[in-house]
Amino acid sequence: MGLVIIGALALLTGNGGNDVIYSDRPRGEPDNGQGNIDWIVAGAASNRHPRFSHHQQGFSTLTWLLAIPAFLIALLILAILFYEGRKAYWDAQVKEMCAKDGGVTISEQIVLSKADYDRLGGQGGIIPIPSEGKLSIKSPFFTKRIESIINEGNPKVYKVQNLFVRNIDQKVLAISVRYVRAGGDFPSFAHPSSLLCPDQTQTVAQERKIFSIDRGAK
Repeated sequence: MGLVIIGALALLTGNGGNDVIYSDRPRGEPDNGQGNIDWIVAGAASNRHPRFSHHQQGFSTLTWLLAIPAFLIALLILAILFYEGRKAYWDAQVKEMCAKDGGVTISEQIVLSKADYDRLGGQGGIIPIPSEGKLSIKSPFFTKRIESIINEGNPKVYKVQNLFVRNIDQKVLAISVRYVRAGGDFPSFAHPSSLLCPDQTQTVAQERKIFSIDRGAK
């Protein structure tokens, strides 16, 4: 009976550590009242269950190794959401401002004869109009660009006004207004995105109406 209990206790405590096992009660110890059951005096516990401490240490290291990439991925997702959210905000602002005064406003339409149209180099219903910086004395019309910054940072948001001016009296014939959002994307090697309002096709179609051609006039 005593040997069975000693064996069971040895299994429960691993290799027994520094426990001291007596086949009978230690000298000078009173009878424990349990007959011939052996006495066990616990020794130092410093070397007990070393396998559990190594296992816990390995688990902690693995947890950190898994947590680091997960943390970096979470940061990346948050950064992308930040950039896309900011870009969406400014796109909404651009569309709102564009709805108020974007497009071409014509104050005076110019009717050109077929001869004047050809002389000015007209093609496809459009005549080339030089900018103010490239204006010559012979140019009857020119354009003047005015750019107003709305947001200087990233993305850059600005308003562009193109004034169509008659050279002889400096009268503004029409004003073309566009709003632009440039950049604001998540940093990458891709080409930066942009938003024009109204878009280029719509703007060109409206600007064509500034000049009309009288096919019957010479």
